[in-house]
Amino acid sequence: MEPSSLKTKDHLGREQFVLPQKDQATIVLRSPHSPCNIATHMNDIVRLALKDEVKNGKSLLVLLVDGGADFNVNHTVNEFYYGRLFRECNLDALIVTSYCPGESALNPIERVWSPCTQALTSVYLPATLEGESRPPCAQSTLPPEQRRAKEHRVFNNAMGLIKERYWAHITYAGKCIDTLVQKSGAPEEPYSVDEYATVHAAISGSAKALKQETALYKKCMRSLCVIWIAE
Repeated sequence: MEPSSLKTKDHLGREQFVLPQKDQATIVLRSPHSPCNIATHMNDIVRLALKDEVKNGKSLLVLLVDGGADFNVNHTVNEFYYGRLFRECNLDALIVTSYCPGESALNPIERVWSPCTQALTSVYLPATLEGESRPPCAQSTLPPEQRRAKEHRVFNNAMGLIKERYWAHITYAGKCIDTLVQKSGAPEEPYSVDEYATVHAAISGSAKALKQETALYKKCMRSLCVIWIAE
């Protein structure tokens, strides 16, 4: 695993960061109907065969994150999920860090976005399904369930186009960028939406109320203690 540096150059001689991982960059596409929070981010990491990597002897994970609310290491809910990832994936070490405010441009993902956004310049993604002239949101006579199902199909089609057509051959630092698609409306695993809502409400509330939820309290303490010991 190489650290980020400016020693790599592209075919035009421009300096670029070395990808801070052993293989290729991976981007996860989600629709507006899919949640985006610390739990879903941890699901994405698990999807990247993390447990298989641990079995193969790679048991140290370094996460370089931004300071947003869904990643910030100072938020207790986020610490809970970082702790769970550490315990449940049997890691030997988990380091979560970020750049200082004002220096987020150094984050490798900001560099990865450059070829991705360039590939989508002037691209039109269909807002309608094949054979229809209006998008689902404009079909007011549809029952809510059918409208939402059609919206899921529209977003899935759009993400499929991005993955298979527009981002199929883009590269960064000499390596192809992989694209994963989280199907719109698909259940989140292993950390579900309902579980995240419960954990968020409990940890964001009073300590007294949390202690009354005995099972959840014990789970929180097991995960959070990992963070405190590491510090």
